[in-house]
Amino acid sequence: GPPHTPQSCHSYRHYRCANFRRLVSKNVSHLGFMALLSDLPILRETIQRSGKQCSIDDWSYETWAAIIPEVGTRENCAYLMVKRLLASRNQKALPQAVLSSDDTAARGVIIALHEEGWRVGRDLQMITAANLGSPVLLPYAGSIIQVAFDPVEIVAALFRMLEALMSGQKPVENPVRIAPHLIESPCAG
Repeated sequence: GPPHTPQSCHSYRHYRCANFRRLVSKNVSHLGFMALLSDLPILRETIQRSGKQCSIDDWSYETWAAIIPEVGTRENCAYLMVKRLLASRNQKALPQAVLSSDDTAARGVIIALHEEGWRVGRDLQMITAANLGSPVLLPYAGSIIQVAFDPVEIVAALFRMLEALMSGQKPVENPVRIAPHLIESPCAG
């Protein structure tokens, strides 16, 4: 990107290795990928480097919003997608784990699974990006793995960069890298 663009690590690229290594340690061989399609080659490369075999299902909003008319939000799209997949699960098994870059979409998956008697953490593993301190996934925190980004750190970095640019200086941190916090409950898998 441009030389002064802050990077907040919200992209799958920045947390792919830690997440996938976590799934590999659980012997996941079938993964639902719920992130930007442009990040899928990075995941495939990570899998190839690991030496593991893992099939990947496209659970992206980009794909499913085109399949399901008028889905609206990412959460609703994920909910409707899982409902459809569960209704036709004899045709294709659900993945063992879902890797999500959106906490609200992850919540849609969890709610749809729960309504059908499935339990995340028991029947399917979930790793998702989230905002640190956000209540979006609070009811499910004990059964998922969250890669949480602190919005306070992101905003502080943006203001440091803006102040430097407005004073005619080059930002000290370029690019800005904000490390995520891995939040895992003993019950999450």
